[in-house]
Amino acid sequence: MSGFNSFRRGKKIQGDVTITGALTTSDATIQNIGGSTGFGGGFVSGNDSKVPSVTNINGRIITKLYIDLAGNDSTADDLDIIGNGTTANGSIYKHVNSVNGLAVEVQMHCVEDPATGADDIDLYVSGDSAAAAGSLVTDLDEAALITAGEAWEAGAAKQATFGPGDLDGAFFYLTSGEAGTAGEYSTGKFIITIIGNETF
Repeated sequence: MSGFNSFRRGKKIQGDVTITGALTTSDATIQNIGGSTGFGGGFVSGNDSKVPSVTNINGRIITKLYIDLAGNDSTADDLDIIGNGTTANGSIYKHVNSVNGLAVEVQMHCVEDPATGADDIDLYVSGDSAAAAGSLVTDLDEAALITAGEAWEAGAAKQATFGPGDLDGAFFYLTSGEAGTAGEYSTGKFIITIIGNETF
């Protein structure tokens, strides 16, 4: 909201404006929500990965995850979890209904081609937080959200309109969607959007 103009007096607010509470207009209430969880200890979250954002727009909660794969590993086995390969909890996020709402849709959008590691990448959820990179996601009590079925490239997007049911307490994992490609990612960026309804 940098450079906001006041039409009544013709004055200008210099610099950025930060809203810490709710912004209410005649049409909607928009609120930034705290308390979102971040990456598990088994996922390299440096590079260009960002802290998740959670926004409530009139009871519609939009959670965005910004994932940079660089520094994480894929194995040569299909459905192995992607991460650093040595530490438990290779998850990228934990969904909590009181923060993220009751999920109705998940979208996955590639904004940079994945390279060096597997480029066919799937998105799974599980109630198990202990799984490390290199372990099979199918060894967990898991559900597939998005199965790519092909190599991701910048601009590609896929979505899941709900199937798996209530995600409260579920951990999100990225997995290799193909066998035979092991390596540490040099590139690969995704935006994952969770759309939920505020519970009451």
